[in-house]
Amino acid sequence: MDRISETLDVMRGGPPPSLREITTRYETQKRKPSENFIENLYDAIFNATGITREQIESPIRKREITIPRQIFCCFVRLETEMSLKQVGMLVNRDHATVIHSKNVLKDLYPTNRSYRTIVNDIALQLNNDTINEWLKQIS
Repeated sequence: MDRISETLDVMRGGPPPSLREITTRYETQKRKPSENFIENLYDAIFNATGITREQIESPIRKREITIPRQIFCCFVRLETEMSLKQVGMLVNRDHATVIHSKNVLKDLYPTNRSYRTIVNDIALQLNNDTINEWLKQIS
């Protein structure tokens, strides 16, 4: 199935591509998305918030789920070379959600203590230099 047909299928409510399919596609394009990083991020989010991978990928728009989803989108975008569209496909959203996620994190991290606590807890578990440096910049 070509990429346009796949995108149209997802937009019509069809099944999104799996993480393995997305990762394989990028490896063939000589990009190196870290599947381990993404899995570790799902685990870190679960440990910090109790929100599962299925909930992050679900259409639920409750605050307790959107916050971890936003953190997920932002961190994947920072750490991998995946496009906005591809990151959005991981959580069954479009590219605009990924942009919004990063903007929300940049706005709330310096000013909202509870949000900052969740983000720091996840970042601490990941121990990722790229993410830690970016968080220092926006503080």
